[in-house]
Amino acid sequence: NTPEHLLGLITNDPQFGKTEASIFMELRPPFFKYFFENVKDSLFLDSVVLSIKWNSTWGDTVTSQKINVYELDDELRGDSAYYTNSNFNYSKILGSKTFSPQILRDSLFLFRQSLDKQLRIRLSDAFGQTLLSLDSATGQPFSNDSAFRAFFKGFAIVPENPGVGGNALMSFTPSDTNTNLSLYYKYIKNGKIDTTKRSFIFQNVIPGGNANRIKREYTGS
Repeated sequence: NTPEHLLGLITNDPQFGKTEASIFMELRPPFFKYFFENVKDSLFLDSVVLSIKWNSTWGDTVTSQKINVYELDDELRGDSAYYTNSNFNYSKILGSKTFSPQILRDSLFLFRQSLDKQLRIRLSDAFGQTLLSLDSATGQPFSNDSAFRAFFKGFAIVPENPGVGGNALMSFTPSDTNTNLSLYYKYIKNGKIDTTKRSFIFQNVIPGGNANRIKREYTGS
C-alpha cells in the first residue's frame, strides 16, 4: 500500500546539491470503538514513542541529523495521490531526536519485545496523556475513524534545516508492522499496578494517508 519514503538532509553534494526529505503520515487505533482500561483516573503514562521501520541509508551514516515530529494541521487522504513536491501545514511540535544514521541498525530489547531497524522518537508526555484520556462515547475521537481523523490528522516528520548538519537520506516504510505509535503506561488491576503497551498503526484496510516531500536545490552543484 505504501512505498519506501525518504527522510533526512543532504547538505552538500557536489553533483546534485542539497536535498531535504520529509514524511507525512497517519497512525490510527487498530479498531473502533477504541478504549483503554476502564479506569481513567488510574492510567499512568510512562512514555509515548513514534517508531518508523528503517530500510537503508544513502550517504554519510556518521554525521548527526536532527528530526522533528509535528502534529499535522492539514488532512491527509488515503485515497489521494500526492506529488513529491506536495507540502502540508504543521505547527505544534511533539518531539525531536538528534542521532547519526548508523544507530538505525541497532537491536532494541524493550518491554516484552525485541526490535531492530527502527527510528524511535520519544514524544511529549502531554501528547501521550491526551491520548490516554480520550473517550469512545458517540462523537468522541475514539468512537469511529472519522472522529479520530478530525481530532488528530497525523504526523509531519521533518529534518531540522538548518540544524546540526546531516548528509544522508534514510529510507523508511510507514505501512510496515514495525511502524507504530506506542503508549507505555501503568494502571491499577485488582489492587496492583500493572504495566502494559498499546500501539496505533498505519491502516491498510482503511487506507492510511501518507506523502513524501522531497525538496532539491541544485544551485552551485
